Amino acid sequence: MKIVHLNTYTEGGAAEAALRLHSALMRSNVESKFVALYKGRCVINEVYDFRDGLNPINFWFTKIKNKQRTINTLRLSKKSGELFSEISSVWKVEQNTEVKSADIVHLHWVSNYVDLPSFFKNKFKIVWTIHDHFLFSGGFHYPPIWKGFVSENKIEEQKNNIKALLSEHPIDIVCPSENLKTLAKNSGVLSKCTFHVIKNPVNTEIFKPLTKEECRIKLNIPIENKVLFFLSDLIQYERKGFPILKKALSLLDCEVTLLVAGKGKLPNKIGKAKVKYFGLVKDKILLNQLYGACDVMVNPSLDDISSNTVIEAMACGRPVVTFNTGGIPELITEVNGLIAKDKTAVELANTINTSLKMNYDPPAIQNKALSEHSFEVIAKKYIEVYAKVK
Repeated sequence: MKIVHLNTYTEGGAAEAALRLHSALMRSNVESKFVALYKGRCVINEVYDFRDGLNPINFWFTKIKNKQRTINTLRLSKKSGELFSEISSVWKVEQNTEVKSADIVHLHWVSNYVDLPSFFKNKFKIVWTIHDHFLFSGGFHYPPIWKGFVSENKIEEQKNNIKALLSEHPIDIVCPSENLKTLAKNSGVLSKCTFHVIKNPVNTEIFKPLTKEECRIKLNIPIENKVLFFLSDLIQYERKGFPILKKALSLLDCEVTLLVAGKGKLPNKIGKAKVKYFGLVKDKILLNQLYGACDVMVNPSLDDISSNTVIEAMACGRPVVTFNTGGIPELITEVNGLIAKDKTAVELANTINTSLKMNYDPPAIQNKALSEHSFEVIAKKYIEVYAKVK
């Protein structure tokens, strides 16, 4: 059985989850390929750049057309506060050699990459892991902060087109959380599809418990400090909740050191927190050390399907404080963290204070990750789905 994964990028949350699944399948002796529109610097085996298969003239002509489309959609995204994508694309993925030879094409985050109207005409066997709302929302990946910048007609048109495509060619849809499955099924757009819930995987050989003292020495953090960790690709992205965390830091019972990883600019001190900023961290060894150095990882996301960061923290034996949002509560039990009652700075501060006083059991937290998110566990579940695809 040959599985070919499609994802626009090799970086970002959805790409990370997709690449981990690809790696997990290869370890389970499944023939798995990964074709990205932008491969970047990814060095994982069997990962290809779709554009490498194009002749130079076709490549440059299509690239120019794609640039203009991208400018237009990014303009709409900026005005609405959330990413908006069209269901069409200038690229013709179905012409790729790896895709044409696949037994199953596994779609992930494919905006501005897969032209859905032409792709579905080819009658591939398809599994689609959805990582956000795009497939059933009419174009927005998450509900927009400011509405009215994309016409309702455009949104309804895309919903109707997707509904028609998937009514004629139903597919298997995998959701990383029950919450997303409920939203997708209730949308009315995907009524003919078969749904599965499979959590995102984590490489437990990379993300694993480390000695807190050793991590702090390496990162030049006082061993006696109370340490929090916040991680996001874009620190100031409103949906990730950092503005609420900033307010919460001034309400804590004690001074803390806040470790921050992601793109953005930060002062050296926020509220009662000394800030140690590491920029955008791509080095998994350093990322593992950041998890290892903290007492609590804080994920104040205001809307999320699942969370690679929560799963990574779990694999590292570290508890998480988060909000009751999206699919994240499905990852949290009394074993590995606490959920704030309300999405406010006061409740976040209260929950962090409580968490810092608790005696968590790192091996128990890690065991939860091993039993629910390890490569072996997740690969087995996907292989079962593949075997039933029609």
